[in-house]
Amino acid sequence: MSNEAFNFVDEICQELGRRAEDDGIDTLSEPEQVASNVWWASGILCSGGFRHFYEGATNMAQVAGSFDRLGLDRAAEACRQSLAIFPNEVPPDNNDERFEIINNVQELQSEFFPSIDDVILDTWDDGLEDILAAFIQANMPAFSGFGPQDRTAFRFNEALDRWLTSLERGEDG
Repeated sequence: MSNEAFNFVDEICQELGRRAEDDGIDTLSEPEQVASNVWWASGILCSGGFRHFYEGATNMAQVAGSFDRLGLDRAAEACRQSLAIFPNEVPPDNNDERFEIINNVQELQSEFFPSIDDVILDTWDDGLEDILAAFIQANMPAFSGFGPQDRTAFRFNEALDRWLTSLERGEDG
């Protein structure tokens, strides 16, 4: 795991998050959505697990699809497994209904969530930021708003250059 990969991905995904919030996630290209979904969800999942994720979000199927797109099958499957606690594997949009389901199943706290939380933590430890950095680089044409005339292009290109240089040197975070 490299610090440069982390910084590169974080800069890109911070900008994607701003664009998604301002204009809607559907305005992002499919590769932009994949990167944004995985980075955003991983931050929540690694800091508080699936229970924490469901305290505010319901789009786990989309997150699972994004992990699939990156070839991170175990993480995608953990996301899908987390949906099994909800009727028809669909989290209620209503926070109170979602919380009631989560809070009423004691096994979730002691067995279910910790086992799938560990899969996401392992994915992070296995170099998620390097996987995302390589994905972004491979899909560069699909990342709009980062071209030569765009406001974030300079920072994006600087971050990309730093990450590529660290790979060439064999540096590790």
